[in-house]
Amino acid sequence: MHEPDGQRCEMLHTSDGLLNISMRYVDLLREALTFRTEMRGHHSGQSDQTLVAYDDGEYVGHIDYGVWNGEPAVQMISVPEKRRRGYATALVQRLQAEFPDIEIDMGSLTDEGSKLLAAIPHEVIPNPDYQAKAQRLEQVKAELAKLAQMADAYHANPTEQARQVITDLHDHWNDLHSEDWSWRMRCVI
Repeated sequence: MHEPDGQRCEMLHTSDGLLNISMRYVDLLREALTFRTEMRGHHSGQSDQTLVAYDDGEYVGHIDYGVWNGEPAVQMISVPEKRRRGYATALVQRLQAEFPDIEIDMGSLTDEGSKLLAAIPHEVIPNPDYQAKAQRLEQVKAELAKLAQMADAYHANPTEQARQVITDLHDHWNDLHSEDWSWRMRCVI
């Protein structure tokens, strides 16, 4: 995950491209469950931990996660032989409860992980910085499209006047390309 201008930029792939959202999972913890957090290790400023869930004293699953700069990132969710009982949901919700004002980075998801996240109630919190940058990117794309049309028109009828217009716009055109790619590289890699 990259952070343009110090801002967190979370991306989810959708059919329309990329969508920026912040998910905070709604607290629906089950009363009978107990949880324990275990430290697995610490390196380079990151602590690796495991959140373990017990139902009436019996192990039912765990989440391995890392915390770096105070932000949790899930490494793996495991609920062996206890699926479809809400344990994974409860684990995610408990982890969110431990980091109430911070988005959990769910990392790469398996098909089962995607289904789990889709089933957990969550709220979408708009990111104004992302929205402003996305709007600017659309403006840049529109302007680049107009410039490309001008270049096509020049190549169809290369006059000295059209050449001068294209030459005068050259630096601006390059600046727009740089802005377009710079923003994409910071948020998409």
